[in-house]
Amino acid sequence: DPQLAAGVATLRAWMTAGAHRIDRDRDGHYDDEAAIQIMDAWWPRAVEVEFEPVLGQEMYDDVRAMMGLDDAPNSNGTHVGSAYISGWYGYVQKDLRKLLGAPVKDGLSRIYCGRGSLERCRGALLAALQGALSVPAGKIMIRWDFVPKSVRLIWRERDGPAVKSPTHFGFGRTILERMAGDMFGGTAKLELLPTGAHWSASIPQSLIVKPAA
Repeated sequence: DPQLAAGVATLRAWMTAGAHRIDRDRDGHYDDEAAIQIMDAWWPRAVEVEFEPVLGQEMYDDVRAMMGLDDAPNSNGTHVGSAYISGWYGYVQKDLRKLLGAPVKDGLSRIYCGRGSLERCRGALLAALQGALSVPAGKIMIRWDFVPKSVRLIWRERDGPAVKSPTHFGFGRTILERMAGDMFGGTAKLELLPTGAHWSASIPQSLIVKPAA
């Protein structure tokens, strides 16, 4: 498949260059943006096809609810200073290294990817990559509006990977939905739609806009 071969070549070139996420000219775009977009779309799909067949959908969703798949620096808009610390990175690399016969310290109790078959594992990961390549680059719309006595904040994702609503919700959703009420006396709502996450909040203007003297 030419598209798949091109995607693999793009990722391999990025890896050879160090797989960095750097914006050297500070134009708001990563230097290897194409590869990073592919990786970010592939990662959740790859983790799912690696572990879900063995764990089962319910357990996989439960573990995901306890620990997110990723720990990106954007972190839902908070732009944290540290990133890629927690997540499934260690599980993935230990599982794949063990499957490839590489030495693994404190390895997992079994091989998950392909249920121990290198051929099945490779096929599943390539299928996940094909799915990631079929998704155009996603976009995020952030907007705020002044409405009577409050400020409305909106975060809306679109044109990205399809969102699959989890069967169980974790602490992150609680924070996103209760934050506005508990901290600011407002309201907040998170919707996980197939087209992407939609988050909106309403905060009293008195907390943001200083009354005229």
